[in-house]
Parts: sequence; structure tokens; C-alpha cells
Amino acid sequence: MSLKWMSNISKLVNYRTEVLVVEDGQEIVSWDKPYVRGMNMLFVALNGVEQQIGVYEEYSDFSIRFIEEDYLREGDIVSIYYIPTSFSLGDIRVVGSSSSLNHILDAQYNEVAASVQDKKFYIFKGDRWEEFIGSGGGGGEDIFPHSINYFYDELDNIIQSIMKVDDVSVSTSNYVYDEDGNISQEIIFKDSKMITKTFEYDIRGNITNITVGISN
Repeated sequence: MSLKWMSNISKLVNYRTEVLVVEDGQEIVSWDKPYVRGMNMLFVALNGVEQQIGVYEEYSDFSIRFIEEDYLREGDIVSIYYIPTSFSLGDIRVVGSSSSLNHILDAQYNEVAASVQDKKFYIFKGDRWEEFIGSGGGGGEDIFPHSINYFYDELDNIIQSIMKVDDVSVSTSNYVYDEDGNISQEIIFKDSKMITKTFEYDIRGNITNITVGISN
């Protein structure tokens, strides 16, 4: 899924920042507000010249990486335009990753959000976001009140989630990421079984295939 940029960018975006390149060969350009990765919603300019995806890649919720070696030079100005944190598709708010949910300041009770990175839905319960469509094998606990604890790495990627019903763990999911920051595997331990979901992507980061294996 992608957004088609309008000819007048200023009418579409509500956030712009400019980043000064501090050394020759710098690759990572970072700023302070999250955006929605995987939606091709950034407009990037280098010294006023538009840059196409492929020259750079979406690196984290707060940064991009220029791919070509020594592409950036000290003193260059990288301009970033985008809609920060989230946008809406009908009644569903879309965010880049579940960690970006905490940056939504105007969330309404029972509002639903979809996370692009971990391909899950969440619902806002007044003081917290809860997973709306349960993780793991999709067992019957999803229709009962439950909680999910999330654990993150230093890049704000979810590396583990634990679903509990009445404070009893019913499933644990571990997440493995590829070099592009996409989830390559979700390994679920549930009902004495190990469920392995393997994800394949195209060059734009869209899922093309999911393979599921189950072992005892």
C-alpha cells in the first residue's frame, strides 16, 4: 500500500524538518517525530532536489538511510516532509509500528489502529493500547478479556509478546527481523506446540508470502 503524493505537497503534509549533514559519507538521517514506515509516505529532498525511494530506505520510525556510499557530503541539507505518527483509513488509524501508538495524543476510547510493521490491529482502552486481533495461533482466548505484554530491542522493534488470560500465560511470540527491518519470522509457543510463521517480501517491503509450520 502506498500514498500518491499530490502536486502541492504543502497541502498534504503537516510536518517538515531539515537535517544538516555533519560529515562526508553520512548514511543515517534522523529526526525527532515518528512516521509510518512501509507506506511510501515520505517526500525527501537533498539540497532542494527530490530524492526517490531507492536512493534512500526507511531505516527506523525516526530515520532514513541513504544507500549509496559517500552520497551525502558535509553541509548538505536533507528536507523531510510527511504526516507524523499516523493517518486514518476510514475509521482505522495507521501507524508504522506498535511503539508509535504511544505518540498518538488524540486517541479516542475504542479507536482501532493498525501497525504496518508487525501487521496487527490494536484498540485504545482509555489509558493503553491493547491488541485487537490476538497474536499467535488465533485460539479461543481472543474472545475473552486478555492482556499482552510487549518487549522491545534498542531499535523499538518488538522482539517478544506474551498473551495472558487471568494473569496466566497462554502464548508467547518471538519475532526475528531481516536486515531491512521487516519481520522475517514469528515463532509462537502455544498449547505445547511451536508455530513458525515465515514472511517473504518484495523489494518495496510488501508481504508476498507467509509460510506456516507447526511442530510439537
